Amino acid sequence: MVCPLQQLSKKHSLLFIVTNIEVYQKLQKDNKFDIVYLKTFTDLIEFYDAHNFCVILYINNSLGNFQSLRHGRAYHVHLNHGESEKESMYSNQIKGYDFAFVAGQRAIQRYQQNLVNCPNDVFITIGRPKLDFIKTRSIIKEKTRKTILYALTWEATHDSMNYCSVKKYGLELIQILLKSPHYTVIYKNNSAIGSKDKEISKYHKRIKRLIHSS
Repeated sequence: MVCPLQQLSKKHSLLFIVTNIEVYQKLQKDNKFDIVYLKTFTDLIEFYDAHNFCVILYINNSLGNFQSLRHGRAYHVHLNHGESEKESMYSNQIKGYDFAFVAGQRAIQRYQQNLVNCPNDVFITIGRPKLDFIKTRSIIKEKTRKTILYALTWEATHDSMNYCSVKKYGLELIQILLKSPHYTVIYKNNSAIGSKDKEISKYHKRIKRLIHSS
């Protein structure tokens, strides 16, 4: 998400509004965007009223988003930070925004299939802009080998959204693939993996050691 926003900032004034002090301190260290920390709801609303914002972008489904939706003189656009099959992607929260940018038709279908009175006119398909900035390593492709990408998500905040496969079959899968002379394995994990479930973290570390030693 960072690179597309950096490109956007070259053409339009962009400001990060943060209500969490830890996030604010992290963004300050990164020093990539202008940023303001607003501690209370009153601070937030007074700040909006004092400035002429045209569009307010939201990069997650945080409960705190609804404080900013109180401001009525701007378009509110939900970006999220990625599309997935998680139930959080199709919650009724989407009805609070003027527009929702989604990756493609499948994302729209998820909303339509899971929401009553789905607001179909809010969705705008934009693909996955952040993928345009991924730096890929060159892989020597051998005619006798197939390249397999194992890209997994993290364990999420709730069990109903835990789609992480590492503990279920990830380690066994990697062990089988690495033993075979027919495959080249690329392991791409979510950066938050293991942050909630320490057992998943152990599996993840074991897989990394296997990859590095292969």
